[in-house]
Amino acid sequence: MKTPVVSKCSLADVEDFTELAKEHWNSFENKKPTFDINLLSNFHVVRATDDNKTVGYILYILYKSFYYDEICCQVDMFYLKPEYRKQGIGKKMFTLVEEDAKQRGASQLISSFNLKQPLEGFYQKMGFETTHVAVAKEI
Repeated sequence: MKTPVVSKCSLADVEDFTELAKEHWNSFENKKPTFDINLLSNFHVVRATDDNKTVGYILYILYKSFYYDEICCQVDMFYLKPEYRKQGIGKKMFTLVEEDAKQRGASQLISSFNLKQPLEGFYQKMGFETTHVAVAKEI
């Protein structure tokens, strides 16, 4: 296993995205999602590749804040295959997201994580602060 390459790309460049995303979702043990590729294609993408095969991705979108005169960058999906974790790859991925977001005028980077896969320590090491807690309920 070489050190993965981290780069910006489009969703179309992430081969087998649906399969990789299902692997991601299976770790939460929630209901199985269906992915609207047309909608997700509006997101920016950073991916990690090893031998030209995607081993991780971040999907993020920028939007004008509803509350302040600023642009926000929201990370929607972040996944890195387990065998690539704790090697600094996720940090490199987020650094590229942050650089891209700043270049596009964003002043805030927002992300969340599923408590079934706790990442609080990971985010804290990168300077994130817990500001909100999201809750969900099936109805």
